[in-house]
Amino acid sequence: MQKMNFVDALTDWCAAASLKLDGSFAVRFGQSEDGRPKSSAWVNVEAHGKSAELIVWSSGEAEVSFQDLDGAWSDEHYDFDSVGQMVDVLDLMMQRVGS
Repeated sequence: MQKMNFVDALTDWCAAASLKLDGSFAVRFGQSEDGRPKSSAWVNVEAHGKSAELIVWSSGEAEVSFQDLDGAWSDEHYDFDSVGQMVDVLDLMMQRVGS
């Protein structure tokens, strides 16, 4: 069974998202480049005064933070078993920031 690479999957999602977003969202992406055995990547999405950020490690561990209009942050932890689970969280991020 092939091991999933969540960092590569997030990179692909960001590339696809940048092609289809209409400019109302600001999307920033980055990833670790220091050769650590457990690499990570992150994406930050902002729109309408709200922000969301996903940090995912190659293992599937992830942290998601949401910032609402009042500036309050909420954090959630995930252990993804599939890329589909990660995409569901990315979709949720886009919905919460975009509304």
